[in-house]
Amino acid sequence: MNALRKTNRVLYNASKYAIAGVLIVLTIAVSYQVLSRYIAAVPRIMWTEELSRAGLIWLVFLGASFAYYESAHFRIELLPAKLSRTTLLNIERVSQVIVFITIVLLTIGSFTFFQSGFGRTSVMSHVSLAWSYLAVAVSFSIILLRAAEELIGVFTPSTSRQHVATQEEEV
Repeated sequence: MNALRKTNRVLYNASKYAIAGVLIVLTIAVSYQVLSRYIAAVPRIMWTEELSRAGLIWLVFLGASFAYYESAHFRIELLPAKLSRTTLLNIERVSQVIVFITIVLLTIGSFTFFQSGFGRTSVMSHVSLAWSYLAVAVSFSIILLRAAEELIGVFTPSTSRQHVATQEEEV
């Protein structure tokens, strides 16, 4: 569990810096594209649109893995907080299993999607679309590792008690 937690922390920090880097590249590419469109002295580079599209894909999916790590995604709480700790823990366990299975399926699908990009290239730059599609596979893999940590945590006795106590404090 400690190795998984450390790995997830490293991936979290790496994705944080990758998001910042992609955002900088995206800002420069889009700014240049806008300037070249409206200022005749700035030469037009046609592949900036493709770079912007790929950057946006990476930004969205790395951002999703970042948000999942921080539990910044939305959560619907329909059950009253008056339930016992045991009931809350069991509900949390079932929901974590469902989330984990869903993320496993999405991760498998993301690798299939990534492989489909090898046969396709972008129009202007002739770069394989697999590079853009890789963002989906990388991000779901990061989310899968975090979901595995949460799933293990909810079934570990000392961690699961802390997890339910934290949820009760949030309510």
